[in-house]
Amino acid sequence: MQYPEYATIFSPIRTIHKVIRTMAYTPTTLGYAILGLLFQQPASGYGLRKIFETTPIGNYSSGPGTIYPALQRLKEAGLIEQFAESEPVKSAKKQYRLTLKGIQVLKEWCEKPVVYEDMARRVHELMLRFAFMDMVTDLDAQVRFLKSLEKQVDAYILHLSLFHETMKSSASLHGALAMEQGIATYQSISEWAKNAMQTILNEDRKSKQEQE
Repeated sequence: MQYPEYATIFSPIRTIHKVIRTMAYTPTTLGYAILGLLFQQPASGYGLRKIFETTPIGNYSSGPGTIYPALQRLKEAGLIEQFAESEPVKSAKKQYRLTLKGIQVLKEWCEKPVVYEDMARRVHELMLRFAFMDMVTDLDAQVRFLKSLEKQVDAYILHLSLFHETMKSSASLHGALAMEQGIATYQSISEWAKNAMQTILNEDRKSKQEQE
């Protein structure tokens, strides 16, 4: 009695599992950073790795070895695609670029509402979203983001300040000073949000005046 080879049996199962993973896939912060960079211009895997190694955006990657797996996941999810810069394809350097689906996913991520829970752990991600917003969103979305950021930061500052007051009698001097530094950091973010909003509104008015 002949049995089908294991590869023949399990290949469809692996395909189904891959489809399920792709359907449920949500990019990590690194994945979104890659989408933003590729929206700016196509790049090779090596080119992206060099950007992460030599610029501040490297803070969103845990190491060079994470770039290629992230690219593969984005490709499997249909958010990016590979193409060759020139012919013949086999000898050309492969580049990555966003698909229409990838652009839409990047836009939806940038336009996500800022929520209170973002304050404690995801402020850096919020700044990354803002950095890419001018590419995929309009002025109204950018203003909404900054107003929402200011509102949530101010609420978090109030929370930290109340906690700071309650811990003064029991915390060490260094602990209290560390808390004050944290509050000052969030206060600077709130002030930045106000200034950023005013700046982009001024630039928009200036642009419209020049077009008249």
